[in-house]
Amino acid sequence: MKQYIYADNAATTQLDPQAFEAMIPWLRDEYGNASQPYSFSRKPKKAIAEARAVIAECINADPEEIYFTSGGTESDNWAIKGSAFSDSGHHATITSQIEHHAVLHSCEATERIGYPVAYLPADEEGRILPETLDRYISDRTRLVSVMTANNEIGTIQDIAGLADIAHAHGAMFHTDAVQAVGHIPIDVKALDVDMLSASAHKFNGPRGIGFLYIRKGIKVCPFMDGGGQENKNRAGTENTAAIVGMSIALMNNTQNMRNTSNSIRSLGQHRIYRDKEKAQPTQKLKAQRYVQFSSAGRTESSRQGFPVSQIQIRQCEHDIQFGGLFSQTPISCFSISE
Repeated sequence: MKQYIYADNAATTQLDPQAFEAMIPWLRDEYGNASQPYSFSRKPKKAIAEARAVIAECINADPEEIYFTSGGTESDNWAIKGSAFSDSGHHATITSQIEHHAVLHSCEATERIGYPVAYLPADEEGRILPETLDRYISDRTRLVSVMTANNEIGTIQDIAGLADIAHAHGAMFHTDAVQAVGHIPIDVKALDVDMLSASAHKFNGPRGIGFLYIRKGIKVCPFMDGGGQENKNRAGTENTAAIVGMSIALMNNTQNMRNTSNSIRSLGQHRIYRDKEKAQPTQKLKAQRYVQFSSAGRTESSRQGFPVSQIQIRQCEHDIQFGGLFSQTPISCFSISE
């Protein structure tokens, strides 16, 4: 059997086995619609409430501040467009030039219908400096949106500092934390953010589910019209199995974060070889900097046939040519077996 190394954990991660097992009953047996009033729906409704509480605890939020979505893209769209469309005064949005397309394209969509947007430049290390935001922001700014961790180069922003500047001008602050939640400690109260986007499949949860944290008192338009789900803010039948799986994956990653980070820190000092006994890769792994940014997930070795521990290294500029190595170029996140 051909051996392979999956090296694109910034794109997606393997589903946590415990999350998978937790999902099965809600797909096979307890498949009731949680929005219905009869007894068969009570268990799914309770499971969703418990999952909401678990997720809230992982980011130091209140359960009623967690709104389930289909993933990071929807969460970003909701934050950007929900802010703009709830503002009859057409105030400005500020974001950065290095955001994910879910944010950039949402901002462009609002621009096309008359909402001004400013795009902050990053420095040579991918940082959005507070003094840069200071130059762009004004009392006509309604929302500032800067991602917590960049999905390509791994730069972690000073979110608390940027949020402080936004609030000083009366603006809301949103952060796309899709690449951060479940990997580095996230405390929405300490960061002082008003909205935060997350996606389960980035932290070993199922695909097609995520959440948007909206601080109490923040007013944004509902993104989906229809039923009264998510406190009448996001219509659509709840995906109980995916919500439960997301909560288990995030809980596990959060609990294992310190051990995973310590393992990566020690392993990150070693050169990576395709085969230590035979040959080196055709090009060196040229890492500029190691970021304490890891996942409690798994990668898979087809030779072994079972999950093995994951190693992730971010902020690498390279194009490694391993046999059976799957990655984007440049590699955002590299996984090998211990």
